Amino acid sequence: MANTLYVGSDQEYTSIQAAIEAAQNGDTIVLKEDVTSTGSISIVDKNITVDLGGFTLDAQVYIKNASDVEFKNGSMTYTNTDPSFGSAVITTGIYTDENGKTFSSGGAAALTLTGVNIYGGEAVDSYNYTHAVYYKSTGGLTITDCTVTGGTATRTENSTISRTENNTAHGIYASNCDGDIVIENSTISGGYGNSEGETRINAGHPVGGGDAIYLSGK
Repeated sequence: MANTLYVGSDQEYTSIQAAIEAAQNGDTIVLKEDVTSTGSISIVDKNITVDLGGFTLDAQVYIKNASDVEFKNGSMTYTNTDPSFGSAVITTGIYTDENGKTFSSGGAAALTLTGVNIYGGEAVDSYNYTHAVYYKSTGGLTITDCTVTGGTATRTENSTISRTENNTAHGIYASNCDGDIVIENSTISGGYGNSEGETRINAGHPVGGGDAIYLSGK
């Protein structure tokens, strides 16, 4: 029997990660207030729904392995707080990958976004990207009734970060994925990626790009 788990300062679960760990397949997690997580959130081998309840989830989200996850009814972003941590901090709303590495959601992980406003967040003098959605899996990506906007990734002239880093901010970045991508009734926009006012190529990727949808090896 499916259960509903509530997250909020006065709820049974005061952190979303605790609710995720307690959730069983088929359960729904419901936010009762805006939630900010200074660390990452991991969903591993879970088939669950996260109902944002009209609130904002400010967090870095990993969806891993054979998970099948839906986020709906609210907003998602990630506020970068530690530029020295590199690309692992600048994730966007979601990062899926079949290799099980940082930010990854592996294998046949499936992601569904319904009625969600996703913003990639902002980062200055950091190592990598602020895509809104990073998808790399075989399970499929479905986006319905959403607004997806790449964030702002800028590097200043005096930054000590390597000038060749991939400083981009796409709405959706899909890399080497075999799963279907379905987008319906949604607005997808690129953000702003700038590296000292120049555009470069690093490992085949444009440094300073901000495309609505960037397909790499799809």
